[in-house]
Formats: sequence, C-alpha cells, structure tokens
Amino acid sequence: MSIKVKLQIYLVLLASLLMFLGVLFEDITFGKLWFYVNGNSLVGIQSFSESVSNSYKYGIFFYDFVMILLSLNLFFLSGVLSILASLILFLFLSP
Repeated sequence: MSIKVKLQIYLVLLASLLMFLGVLFEDITFGKLWFYVNGNSLVGIQSFSESVSNSYKYGIFFYDFVMILLSLNLFFLSGVLSILASLILFLFLSP
C-alpha cells in the first residue's frame, strides 16, 4: 500500500474520531474557547462585526458569518477539515 493511501485512511479515521467527539462534547465551540483564552478580543470582534452590519448594505451577512463561525463545534470543524485534507491529497498527489 502506498503512503498516499495510508495517509488518507489515517485522515479519514481521524475525522471519524473527531466527529464522534463532536457529538459527545457538543458544548465545546470555537467562540467559547476564544472567550476562555482572551475574552476582550472576542468582544472587539463582535462589536466590529455589529458596526459593519449597521454601516454596509450586506453587512448582516458578515455578522451572521461571524456568529456561525463562533458557534461551530471545534471537534466537528476539525473533522471536516481532516476530510478536506484527505480529499486534497487524493486530488493533487500523484499515485
């Protein structure tokens, strides 16, 4: 078995494990982790996104995007990124 295939299998297994952990630990979100690390910068980002949403025509989409990112489960997001990395390896590495 080639290294590419082994790496893809490991990445898919890692993604499965991370997504399973995301189901078990639903309360670990990106925003909560950011709040525990540095709450002042989180408040600054939220106020910036609110000011953008009030001042621009399509700013509400930016505010919604920031809120969706902050409410994402950290394990689930890591699992999805692992699957995307496996897909990129499959598409762009030679066999």
